[in-house]
Amino acid sequence: MSVGFQLSPKEYKAKDATQKKLANLGVESASLWVPMHLLPINRNVEFITHRNCSDRLHLEGLVIPSHQDVKLSEAEMIAKSIIEISSKRAISN
Repeated sequence: MSVGFQLSPKEYKAKDATQKKLANLGVESASLWVPMHLLPINRNVEFITHRNCSDRLHLEGLVIPSHQDVKLSEAEMIAKSIIEISSKRAISN
């Protein structure tokens, strides 16, 4: 199981930087998912979208560790790291 969160419009532009900062703090993260219509196997398949929601979530969303072995102290460190990164970005903008 994974927990995902969506970055604000300003933050998702710096998603790679956010992932690198999390990695430097020892926090694993990844893009939320790759929408099925973007997979090579579905290249020529028509699809219906509603405001490109899946594309937006792929661009703006990050998955962070949330498996049952995550200790409370680790979850708190992950949450504090995300808050710290977001706060620093808000101050610098």
